[in-house]
Amino acid sequence: MFVNLFGTRRFTGWHMLGLLLLFFGTTIAVNGVMATIAVRTWTGLVVKDDFGASQHYNEKIEEMRRQAALGWRGELDYGNGSASFHLKDASAAPITDATVVLKIGRPTHEGSDLTVTLNAGERGYGAALKLDRGIWNAEIDVIGAHGEHYQQRVRLYVRK
Repeated sequence: MFVNLFGTRRFTGWHMLGLLLLFFGTTIAVNGVMATIAVRTWTGLVVKDDFGASQHYNEKIEEMRRQAALGWRGELDYGNGSASFHLKDASAAPITDATVVLKIGRPTHEGSDLTVTLNAGERGYGAALKLDRGIWNAEIDVIGAHGEHYQQRVRLYVRK
């Protein structure tokens, strides 16, 4: 018997069916809402053709080795509406004669992606850039004066 505040009542199979339908109905509804939100906010694609990208795996490994042998180190900063990138060679001397391209975007959606060529200056490379508050993924591509290639990925946290 099932006892409640209003008296004694029998717990029947219909009650159990109602509880099961309520439980599983709620679970399915919440999962449906979450799946819809996930699908609408981000495609999940890192590369458009994963098979094609996998065919160049060994080339990418070799490129990473060449980059490590250069000994270059970069540092990306953002503040006061501008991005700055400082690049140093293996002996910690600044590199000022390269072409630097910054690709920046949100990690969860593609609507605010930007590509900016940073201008060389006395203290490195920079450009005016307006970023909203939040998390940003930045990819810096550098082509040196002698054809050297350097690439760096950085996650930025913009706080306002």
